[in-house]
Amino acid sequence: MLKIIKAAEDKPWFNHVYLGHVRDGDQFFSLPNLLVNGSGVTGFISVDYVYAVIDTAIKDGKEHDGTGVTFFGRTKNRGYPLLILDWDYVQIKGSVLQEWLPYIFENLESLAREYKAIMGSAGVFIEDKGSGTILLQQAEAKGWPAQPIPANLTAAGKDGRAISVSGYVFQEMVKFTEHAYNKTIEFKGVRKNHLIAQVVTYRPGDKDAYKRADDMLDTFTGGVAIALGNSEGY
Repeated sequence: MLKIIKAAEDKPWFNHVYLGHVRDGDQFFSLPNLLVNGSGVTGFISVDYVYAVIDTAIKDGKEHDGTGVTFFGRTKNRGYPLLILDWDYVQIKGSVLQEWLPYIFENLESLAREYKAIMGSAGVFIEDKGSGTILLQQAEAKGWPAQPIPANLTAAGKDGRAISVSGYVFQEMVKFTEHAYNKTIEFKGVRKNHLIAQVVTYRPGDKDAYKRADDMLDTFTGGVAIALGNSEGY
């Protein structure tokens, strides 16, 4: 954690996050740090393995959260350490959620082929809570590779997870691919890149955070911590 803090000393949000000063409006997760020359990563890309992180919700209705998934590609000894390959954001009833899970594994296999993943797919990480527990049970019954997000990460809370991965993001170890950067979908009547929107508008200690959707943000911070964090996810 001290290394993460040291790496962030020249960042505009450092005084707010670590010294408690009033925010100056700068982005906590700056989009340019997640891109290459203002765009997603292009050209031939190969990775070591791919995996996905799911944040689930079972309620429907415009006021409720959705279910988000982000697909990652991890590479340890070449290129960019962590690539965001794809994402999806849906709002589905609990009775349909289990029917959605096979799509995740199918897309992982497709991404493993597309990005020439040497070790294939590492499966899906899901929070072992609520509808996430149901998905984990379904995956186990089907023999699909799924495991719970480490308990210490879920216990850390939104701000704890975001701060723990901030150093990796600002060292430019995490990049969007062109596909993930340019992708837009319609969710609750709004078409945009919901993953980017939630990541770059995040602010630690925001008292109004409960008013905004953050499902995709949770998949982002969880996915970065799982790949780049230490044995405890930090």
